Amino acid sequence: MDIGKWLTNVGAFSRFAVTFLLIGLGTVAWIKFGPATPVTAQTIRPSLQFKDIIFWSLIAFAWTGAESAPLMAGEVKDARRSLPLGLAIAALPIAGIYILGTAAVLAAVPAAQVSGLYGVMQAIAHVATAIHLPVLTTIAALLLTISCLASVGAWLGAVARIPFVAGIDRYLPDAFGRMHPRWHSPVAAIMTQVSISAIFIVVGQGGIRR
Repeated sequence: MDIGKWLTNVGAFSRFAVTFLLIGLGTVAWIKFGPATPVTAQTIRPSLQFKDIIFWSLIAFAWTGAESAPLMAGEVKDARRSLPLGLAIAALPIAGIYILGTAAVLAAVPAAQVSGLYGVMQAIAHVATAIHLPVLTTIAALLLTISCLASVGAWLGAVARIPFVAGIDRYLPDAFGRMHPRWHSPVAAIMTQVSISAIFIVVGQGGIRR
């Protein structure tokens, strides 16, 4: 993690930067053009339809990542103090970012037109084009790409501990428990996860033709 943590740190900076860019452009859209989604008692009231209630569970993903803490506790200084303190400090800012980010997207794009897959980029591109600064869309896309790469690296680095330990305990082949001689990383565990993840990405994005 001495090497991998730098990608994670750069990704965190990129995620904050694109979030602040989104919130800033949403504010500009609200002030200059008015909110694209009308703010009324009807529009801000949560829907009680079954399909929407199921969607509420996705809100939990705003705090995803905490479950990887036990896997990395052995590499954290004073983990018993640092991890609970870090989670407590992060909880409210994360909630604020999601709330303000959602408001910014709805200020820029009508709710009925917001894509569940790329709503953030959709909002940024819409406002950036409207204020004649399309370069902001390119900057945002670059920041999001770096952020996503860092997220993948962090997840693979954390979860790789499971097959790594299984290799040490002989539940998996010995190769899973070996470390890279220079980088001291569980190569077999990481590369196996990379390969499986790549397969799911291709299958998930490829679609099925009938």
